[in-house]
Parts: sequence; structure tokens; C-alpha cells
Amino acid sequence: MIKIFRNRGIKVHIIGPVASLNFRVNCIIRAAREDLKFDACGVPAEQARASLEPINAIFAQAAANDPGVSYSLPPEFMCDSATCSPVIDNVIVYRSDGFHLNHEGAELLSKYIHVPILSEIAELDNASATLSRPYPKRNKGRARKPLRHC
Repeated sequence: MIKIFRNRGIKVHIIGPVASLNFRVNCIIRAAREDLKFDACGVPAEQARASLEPINAIFAQAAANDPGVSYSLPPEFMCDSATCSPVIDNVIVYRSDGFHLNHEGAELLSKYIHVPILSEIAELDNASATLSRPYPKRNKGRARKPLRHC
């Protein structure tokens, strides 16, 4: 998939997987009630990083082979040196399944991932002009039809 974009001159930034915590919501509630550290509800950082190493190695290789490919590894931002916690900056960042970020977690992660996005927007606009089916332009000024409920 990366090759499809790169063949069109589009830069790619890969965001790697988050650590799987497999925590219980009750743990967070208990930690909050008893004024304990939320780290007790997480997993050791070393374990989390080791479990993600195979896929992260693939991302590193893709970026090493092409200067138009970069990547970010969420555990670098979401884990401290000892623990990957389901709560960061006093925000619960995972859904209750412990595998997926919730909306707030995704927003928080986006603040930590540094991608020179503004300088690349112009490049993406130029690249989309060369696509066989360019992205449709937004309908500015036109009223949208109301949604109908069945």
C-alpha cells in the first residue's frame, strides 16, 4: 500500500500500533477512589515494547528504504520508562477492550506525534491533482439535504 502512494510522489507517515494493555475498568475506578497510581492498571513498558517489536521493525525498514516514508511509535509517547498506563495526563485513553484508543486517547496521541503536516499539505494538494480520480471538491455554500430517518 505504501508503494501506491510513493509511486505518486505522496509522502507517507505510518503510526505504529499502541500497546495492548488488557486492563479492567474496575482497576481504574479503584485507583481513582483510593488515590493510587493508574500505572498499576497498565503493563510493564519493556513487555509492551517487546510485543510490538516485530511490526515496528517492519515500519523502521520501510522508512529506512525510502526518505518519503516516516513513522511514529505510540509507546514512545504513551509509556514512560517503566509502565504503559491506560491513563495519561489524567485522561483515560483506551476503550474498555484495552486494545483500542478512545476518542480522547487518539486526540492526546496526536499532540505527541510530530509530523510536519503543514508543509506537506501543499505537496498533497499537488499530488492529488495528478491522481486519476482526484478528490472531489467540497460543496461550499450549498445547503445539505436533511437526513431522513426510516
